[in-house]
Amino acid sequence: MDCLRIVTDLITAIGTLVLAAVAVFQESIRSCFYHPTLQISIGTRVPDCFAVPIRALDGTFANSVYLRLWIENTGNATAENAEVYAERLRVRRVDNEWELVGTFPPMNLKWAYFGNMYFPRIAPRMGKHCDLGHITDPARRAVVDEDAPRLALTDQQTSLAFDLIASPNDRSHIVGPGEYRLDIVVAAGNARPVRRTIAISLRGPWYDDEARMLRDGVGVSVLKKETDKAPESPSAEGQKSQKCFVRASRTD
Repeated sequence: MDCLRIVTDLITAIGTLVLAAVAVFQESIRSCFYHPTLQISIGTRVPDCFAVPIRALDGTFANSVYLRLWIENTGNATAENAEVYAERLRVRRVDNEWELVGTFPPMNLKWAYFGNMYFPRIAPRMGKHCDLGHITDPARRAVVDEDAPRLALTDQQTSLAFDLIASPNDRSHIVGPGEYRLDIVVAAGNARPVRRTIAISLRGPWYDDEARMLRDGVGVSVLKKETDKAPESPSAEGQKSQKCFVRASRTD
């Protein structure tokens, strides 16, 4: 009987400790099985690519092409306070080496349509767009206050303005034609950060025709690995993962 009582007391004590541990660490235990998982993609299919001009300072409109990231929650729990951080930008030199753009300001990107830094909630199996950047008709660039004198561009050469949460006064968020790689971090308050590299090819010419601009003017994709090849040309075959966004009516 004494042995039985000891075993019973021992089982009771262990059960009590287990229940206490579960009560204290239940959120941590739950997060091992239920958590959001964020994935990033970019491509050239509707609804990610469509046309709407930007409202200019004089009240008129300027045509533009928007590039947007698709942030999707493939996990089994809602992602809370999701954000996309532009960590660093590199440009390809003539010798094919990648050089850090030291003037680029590391900063969060803006969520599409809302323009804020954080998106409150992304439910499982749902996604939201985040503005990566936009290209404005160079002939109308000045009227939307996106001229960057340091680039010394003509009104026939395009530039890409990254949609950072704040636009620096020195216009260091604007770059000229070239091949770029943008390292980003996507995170949420209850999700592990995900790092990806976005390959961007800005060719230089502007085309009023949306299809041609997306084919010959700009290319963008997510690199699966750092060694993946950046898009050499927007019109290259196999760019099924390319995604951009051309707005047809955007207001300030």
